[in-house]
Amino acid sequence: MILSISRDTYAIIILITCALITFLLRASSFLLFKNKEMPKALKYLGCTLPLVMMPMLVVYGVSNVEWVKFDQAFPAICGVLGTALIHLWRKNTILSLVVGTAIYMLL
Repeated sequence: MILSISRDTYAIIILITCALITFLLRASSFLLFKNKEMPKALKYLGCTLPLVMMPMLVVYGVSNVEWVKFDQAFPAICGVLGTALIHLWRKNTILSLVVGTAIYMLL
């Protein structure tokens, strides 16, 4: 007998599973190294990976833009510039990403 569940229930189960796995993966380093010194390699990765992810997000975000079409290029350029300017001004990654995304979506 096959269990029949609705699409919404299935989507919620997947969302909860993904959230739980993400939380456990992020918490695992704190649990594993609770009373110990964190290895230098993990400290290095913790400091450098966020910096590496930003250019990858920019490239992914503008990879499908047709630069010769003004209606596609203008919002992308404004969004990237807005993100960079807000980040240079406030030094807050979350704020700059939210503002840059809002600029792009509004345009």
